Amino acid sequence: MTHLSREVQQLWIAELHRICTAGAIVALTTHGEVAAKMQGYSDRLLREGIIDDIHDHSLKDVAPLGYYRATFQSRDYTFSEWTKGFEIVEHIPGAIAGYQDLVLMRKI
Repeated sequence: MTHLSREVQQLWIAELHRICTAGAIVALTTHGEVAAKMQGYSDRLLREGIIDDIHDHSLKDVAPLGYYRATFQSRDYTFSEWTKGFEIVEHIPGAIAGYQDLVLMRKI
């Protein structure tokens, strides 16, 4: 989820909900507040909850133009938007390489 717009994230969350059975655990990563601070986006993230307008051209020959981006999202945003059909059982800031947050969800 670290490189997807809020709209594409919602499509993925809906698809994960569709294909998972009740009680299934889903592990996802985000660029959260730790990553935002490291990149100088803390104030903006605090104001907006999600920053998904920074285009990342790393996959320019693989993904459609504009699809891949550097997305940062707050813990509050994640809990607000990802809990439609899922329960977040763990949110660990900076769990992946001290940078990405790990989010563990259970389908309800």
